[in-house]
Amino acid sequence: EGNPIHDSIREISKIAPSDFSIDVTINKDHGITSAYAGDMFDVHKAACRFAKSTAMQKVDNPFDLVITTNSGYPLDMNLYQTVKGISAASQIVRDGGGIICASECSDGIPEHGLYRELLSSKNSPKDLLDLIESPGHDRHDQWQVQIQAQIQMKSDVYLKSDNLTPNQIREAHLHPVDDISETVSKLMKDKGNTVCVLPEGPQTIPYIGGRDPTDFFSSVPIIKLNTLKVWRISYATSTTAPTSSSSFLRLSASSLLVSSLIGAGALSTRSFASLSPKDVAALTALITFIF
Repeated sequence: EGNPIHDSIREISKIAPSDFSIDVTINKDHGITSAYAGDMFDVHKAACRFAKSTAMQKVDNPFDLVITTNSGYPLDMNLYQTVKGISAASQIVRDGGGIICASECSDGIPEHGLYRELLSSKNSPKDLLDLIESPGHDRHDQWQVQIQAQIQMKSDVYLKSDNLTPNQIREAHLHPVDDISETVSKLMKDKGNTVCVLPEGPQTIPYIGGRDPTDFFSSVPIIKLNTLKVWRISYATSTTAPTSSSSFLRLSASSLLVSSLIGAGALSTRSFASLSPKDVAALTALITFIF
């Protein structure tokens, strides 16, 4: 509800309504985790509630700094796709905070499409938004530029990529990163010391605030499928971090104040060398069958 595309689909479906609908939620291994049958809208709402209870993770407050990826190859092939991981981080970063993203970008910006052309056509995210919102403006790929610019109006975004030059990153209105750990240390001094890590980027669904009190699954014991760890860090150090999003950040265990762990996350075994986040059993997706 509130998603204009989905709202339109719902309206269309009312014109030629289905007789029966089956919804299932699945995990990352394509195994079915729950199933629902009956009225299309009722079962979809029930499945969404279950997906929220198992695949989303609440955090109480936004963070000063969020570190993310685009979940590795092939999802991080270019900067266009990487905006998805940045968008996940933007859900829980405070206004004026920082987002650090590690992405391989083996396909570059990319060169094809209009994304790069649009990014380089203006000097700032604000100018890009003004262009996109101007009457009559309608260009292919402007949607991703708009999402990126909206995030950058709220937070500073830093990118670690071995396949993009610093100039290419700056032309995309992002801050180039040579060493993630050094950048983390600097930003903690400048922006604050609450840090959240999303090792799988867009595969993680964090959000700020409480769960729906009417959720009828709230009384059912649920195994949390997404667990993300947050450290309040006073000092960070590491060797140069690789771009690979499965192990992009290593911090010294002796430098962590673990007493204030809270947060949400995704499958990772090497996000912190000595304090690895808990493995995620599954990520939940939603599939609908209509008869």
